[in-house]
Amino acid sequence: MSTRVLLVVVVFVAAGPATPAHPQQTPADTLAAPADTLAPAPAPQDTLRVGLFEAVARSLRKSPEVARRRAQLDYAQARHYQAKASRYVPELSVNTVHSLAPGLDRSGVSDGIPDDGLYLDPSVENDWTPGALRPFNGATIEFGQPVYTWGELEQSIDAARHNETVESAGIEEKALEVAFRTAELYYNVLLTRQLSRLTGEARSKLSRAEREVRQLLQEGDSTVTDADLFQLQIQQQKFRRRVVELRQRRRTAAGGLRRQLFAPAGTAVLPSTPLLEPVGFEQRPLDFYVDRARKNRPELKQAAAGVEARQALLEVEQSNYYPKLFIGGRFGQRYAAGRPNQESAYINENFVGSTTEAAFSIRQDLSFHTTRANVRQARAELAEVRAQQRAARQLVPLEVEEAWRNLAAARGALEAQDRAFQLGKEWERLEQTNYDLGFGSTENLTSAIQSRLQLQIAYYRAVRDYNVAVMKLLRVVGLLNEPKKAGTLVDL
Repeated sequence: MSTRVLLVVVVFVAAGPATPAHPQQTPADTLAAPADTLAPAPAPQDTLRVGLFEAVARSLRKSPEVARRRAQLDYAQARHYQAKASRYVPELSVNTVHSLAPGLDRSGVSDGIPDDGLYLDPSVENDWTPGALRPFNGATIEFGQPVYTWGELEQSIDAARHNETVESAGIEEKALEVAFRTAELYYNVLLTRQLSRLTGEARSKLSRAEREVRQLLQEGDSTVTDADLFQLQIQQQKFRRRVVELRQRRRTAAGGLRRQLFAPAGTAVLPSTPLLEPVGFEQRPLDFYVDRARKNRPELKQAAAGVEARQALLEVEQSNYYPKLFIGGRFGQRYAAGRPNQESAYINENFVGSTTEAAFSIRQDLSFHTTRANVRQARAELAEVRAQQRAARQLVPLEVEEAWRNLAAARGALEAQDRAFQLGKEWERLEQTNYDLGFGSTENLTSAIQSRLQLQIAYYRAVRDYNVAVMKLLRVVGLLNEPKKAGTLVDL
């Protein structure tokens, strides 16, 4: 009857609860399975072993999501630089012209007229014959400098600076998301590896049971029949199906972690620790984590900077109601060889000479209906980000409290499951001893072994859930994206 015990026990191990994992694949540590059921997986070219915070740090370095946010920050920094550069001479340009100018026909010029007095002789004419043409070059420099703009320049610079803060906080927000996803994958891999060990133990018991049944049948033992052998073979087929499912879950979890770390294809990414164990974490009072979250959460930084940026942009739009004061100027020089400059206040030589102009100007946008609409739009956007700020101030403490209470619940569940697992092992040892001494029953021993296996599987799932709950609390506090700081709170 001891063989019947093994027949019942094996199914519980192989049919362990499904493990959540991200849909990826990797050739990491294949499960033990019958050779005629599963082809052996190709051996990985390399093995990368990482601890939890090593994996988080690598994923943050490699993540294209974080890199995209960094590019957005670079863009915001460039806009900030552009806004600051517009403070001094924002309008400055150089225009050049290059052409051909006619020569002068002096055939009828009276003797004694100097070159700068040729404009007094009506017989002087432009000579457009090809041989008389000469190169003409000119350049004009224009500039404009705002003097007073009713705060438009200053507020534009402030808006760009606060927008830079918004994008910087966006990097932190995305980094927290990536870090938590990495931690989840890490513990999913550990859980599937642990369940695989239990599956290997079950397969060993199943093979031993088959050998015992065949041996007893050959010896003519009346305690077993052919029905026992058929039942055993049916259980073997069910076991093989469960092995295939668990093997794929394990590959999926390991592949997800490999892709999250952007390891090369063919690389097996494995946790540096072989066992799934609870992390060392001292849960402090709720207020401690709420205070840390208010200082660290990027959403609060984003909301505060967003309000400042929208307030500045509102003032920029309102400045268009008032006239802006500018000074500007134009400096030009033109020259064509062979044409003398006529120094007269009443005669302008188009091909030789210089121009100097400077002025004080007032600019007023008279499209007040457009300005009014732009101001209303800016006010609406400001109201929106203020509402988002109020929501963030309420949401962050709520998320921290939820994560804190979930962690407390996960800790209680883990402690209870640990105690239940220990009791299950004690019960199994007691029933096995009684059975070996002839005082126990097969039914009691079977129940004890089944219970112990179920409790063992549930314990490892509780460990995984507890560890993920710790990572969740670190995420909502705003520390998980900084592995060094997070490591000061977690003992691995």
